[in-house]
Amino acid sequence: MIQRARKSVRVVLYGMLLGSAIATFMLDDPLRSMVHAGELAPWMMMAAPAVFTLFVLVYLIDRWLVVRHRSYSPARALFQVAFAAEFLTALVPSKLTEFQKLRAEGRPLVQPLGLLGHQDPSVRALACEVLAARDVGAYRDKLILMVQRDGSPHVREACKLAVERFAARDLRHDEQVSSPR
Repeated sequence: MIQRARKSVRVVLYGMLLGSAIATFMLDDPLRSMVHAGELAPWMMMAAPAVFTLFVLVYLIDRWLVVRHRSYSPARALFQVAFAAEFLTALVPSKLTEFQKLRAEGRPLVQPLGLLGHQDPSVRALACEVLAARDVGAYRDKLILMVQRDGSPHVREACKLAVERFAARDLRHDEQVSSPR
């Protein structure tokens, strides 16, 4: 029974190790750039620490099982778990600081840009309205594409109104800058 549990935990453990390594070393830069571009919510910056935290928890269970089975030194298991926890404490603060910085900038937890690809046309239309209300001009190109290509006339109209609001704001801004005071 314990032997079977140990094998199951090991399979999960290696999967978590692989997942945490991929999240930490291969997906970190793409996630960061997508969050900064507004394509993902800021909490996605915490993906790598979350996956590694799960790995440490599963690793702790694995070490407990091998020590309980008396096939492993408790001191060695404690050292290994402490080393994994130390790496976790180095990973979390850097990501948490970056996450807090994004939150301080006023970035919402949910990015409407992701909703522009939703299958429900009313959700896509509402996302266009939210982007226009937030005055996020960086999404203008995406909204213009939706005006041209979306299959729903309701969505095309909402995106067209959002683009027009951006244009009106730009015009007012240009007039304020160019007019002498």
